[in-house]
Amino acid sequence: NVMTPKGPKPVLKGMVTTACEQNCFYCPFRAGRDEMRRVTFTPDEMAAAFDRLQRAKIVDGIFLSSGIVKGGARMQDKIIDTAEIIRRKYAYPGYVHLKIMPGADYDQVRRAMQVADRVSINLEGPTPQRLHALAPKKDFDTELFNRLQWAAQIRRELKAANPYTKVASTVTQFVVGAVGDTDLELLGLSAQLYRQISLTRAYYSRFSP
Repeated sequence: NVMTPKGPKPVLKGMVTTACEQNCFYCPFRAGRDEMRRVTFTPDEMAAAFDRLQRAKIVDGIFLSSGIVKGGARMQDKIIDTAEIIRRKYAYPGYVHLKIMPGADYDQVRRAMQVADRVSINLEGPTPQRLHALAPKKDFDTELFNRLQWAAQIRRELKAANPYTKVASTVTQFVVGAVGDTDLELLGLSAQLYRQISLTRAYYSRFSP
């Protein structure tokens, strides 16, 4: 269940694949965990499964993420393809929340913001040093922070072209308490994001080993 502007919703939280080449220490699906069973869905399979669930009124929305295999841009295509099928083939008008992968390109971020109600660009750590301790293969500035800046720019461009157009809101998440991060770091960056790029919400996820 997630909170939306229209109230709580039961959503399907799904992944295109649970395989991943990243070694983020907070993630149960990280590379190197040989005991973890990996599962991969095609966009058609994921969209069809969601359609069956929402028609049965089990869920009323989808949050779609993925592990990373052969780069974030490749997986971003599969996430967007799934959302396009849900919107076009199944004509679903409701809540769609898409994860923006590290390394996604500008046009992918733009399309995700057009097809979704909300996008997540998770910084995970409040500084480059904290992120490196959490996720050694991710780059704070070039893979994540600038995607938040892109999202703000895309929102301005789309709204300038048509003030009534639908554009996804933008959220981020921090993993709290794993690598010595401080309240000042977390809240200081959050305030900057709210002020400078109109972030909708920052989430703080307590680290659980």
